[in-house]
Amino acid sequence: MSVGATGNAANSANGVLSTTNAQVQSEFNTFLTLLTTELQNQDPSSPLDTNQFTSQLVQFSQLEQTLNTNTDLSTLISGQQTNQMATAIGYIGQTVQASGGNFVLDGTDSDSLNYTLPSSAKTATINILNSSGQTIAQIPGTTDSGSNTVSYNGTYPGQPTLPAGQYSFTVTAVDDKGTALQATTSTTGTVTGVDNTNGVVNLHLGNLVIPESTVTEILPPASSSS
Repeated sequence: MSVGATGNAANSANGVLSTTNAQVQSEFNTFLTLLTTELQNQDPSSPLDTNQFTSQLVQFSQLEQTLNTNTDLSTLISGQQTNQMATAIGYIGQTVQASGGNFVLDGTDSDSLNYTLPSSAKTATINILNSSGQTIAQIPGTTDSGSNTVSYNGTYPGQPTLPAGQYSFTVTAVDDKGTALQATTSTTGTVTGVDNTNGVVNLHLGNLVIPESTVTEILPPASSSS
């Protein structure tokens, strides 16, 4: 569980901004020293043109304000990410349902592909997608109205055998009149860990990694029979 990823990223960003601010402040102080020295030693009969100095002062001031704004934004974003991580950590041990139809193949066991149909379909086709969103295999699906679950282990007659890895799926379904039905795909699993990758908070459902933002429901614990 990479809980420290958010803090490390924020600290890195803040460190860069702090270093840049220090460099700008140092250059600004040097500029002021040079300006003061030149003004003190100028020829009274031929005073320096201060327009250029004024323009540079304004530029330094604008740059400093921009850097301060960036620092404030970085702090705000860091705080939001910390809050997101705190929320995500609360999911650990919970069984969640998420949108997106993501699943994992381990080369041995089957995974469940869950989807919902608004009404009974005449045909349903499950499209297996790779990480680039390309359809790499198609298998038949069940056609019941409401919830449907199909077990898939990466093999099907006439289709390529898929290697272990993370995939997603969509469902193409039509009714007996040939009208397309909108299928809703989902993923269900127990959260075993969280991480923050490039500012995106992810949940780990075993070997499956999904964005925390895709969670639609926390499912009640399965009742145990006595």
